[in-house]
Amino acid sequence: MVHGLLAISVRQFREASDAYNAAISIRPDLAAGYIGLGVINIVQNKSSAAFSNFQRVTRIAPEADIGWIGLSLCAERMGRKGDSLEFARRATVVAPSSVGAWLQAAREEGLAGNAQVAKADLARAKELSRRNSRAKR
Repeated sequence: MVHGLLAISVRQFREASDAYNAAISIRPDLAAGYIGLGVINIVQNKSSAAFSNFQRVTRIAPEADIGWIGLSLCAERMGRKGDSLEFARRATVVAPSSVGAWLQAAREEGLAGNAQVAKADLARAKELSRRNSRAKR
């Protein structure tokens, strides 16, 4: 995993992919490995492959926001706007305290033309961010 993270940080995507695949071969239930592969594929504009990786994340860790956020981003890039919105909404359900989930929901609601809902989701993200900042002090 560390090897994969380091390789991504210097944009060595083939090396990062090999490292994450090695980690997954050791632990097939390692959600972080599939997240890494998903990120690599998104950066390389391989939305379909990334979508598959994030689907694995949601099967392994259905309560993790990152899987649903990743699916939402991929679906949007693939032109599947309805699915993208549903995945973003799902992220807020499984992780109601996730700033990222609310930001993605706000984005997708805005793209869907739901300005009021987008505004409310953005306000929720800002409030959670303020709370997190205060809690770290």
